[in-house]
Amino acid sequence: MTSDDQGDMNNVNMDDINEIFKNFGFGFNKRDMEDVFGGFGDFFSQDFGMHNQVSRGKDIQTALNISFEEAIRGVTKVVHLNKPDVCSTCSGSRMKPGTSKSTCSSCRGTGRLTFQQGPMIMQQTCSTCGGQGEKIAHPCNTCRGTGRGTSTSKVEIKVPAGINEGQTLRMAGKGYSGMNGGQSGDL
Repeated sequence: MTSDDQGDMNNVNMDDINEIFKNFGFGFNKRDMEDVFGGFGDFFSQDFGMHNQVSRGKDIQTALNISFEEAIRGVTKVVHLNKPDVCSTCSGSRMKPGTSKSTCSSCRGTGRLTFQQGPMIMQQTCSTCGGQGEKIAHPCNTCRGTGRGTSTSKVEIKVPAGINEGQTLRMAGKGYSGMNGGQSGDL
């Protein structure tokens, strides 16, 4: 194993490692070595600080009762929804209007802290910024820095004529709002 290969477990020659262990009186076959070292590359390369990730909002499911006559002819019903939404004051930025974010000085904007202890390199989510990679000095007073609030909305649902009992209708984008610019879920 060369010094260039030491940081990349995917390029490790298992025969070289087996030879080293044999010199100390231990013998392993290639399968044993792959079981021990094979899965570490994928595990340690995962990004655990996923707080900035764009994510779609959750869907909302609700029951709507209509009469037999309304099912035959079709009807428009109004549903009132109380749901989490983007904060109306900060528009989801999590900071007081007129202020700006700064790069976290602990992790230098990566959201992760890296430690090396001997040959092992370990990463953990930055405790200063919570994995965000940025620090908000002046959080929004309305949402207390979460970027979320609640909203009440009135949604008109057009039930088509001839709908069957138990049938599902989907209204795209009328569910919970997404995080970090993600699209809203469905109703």
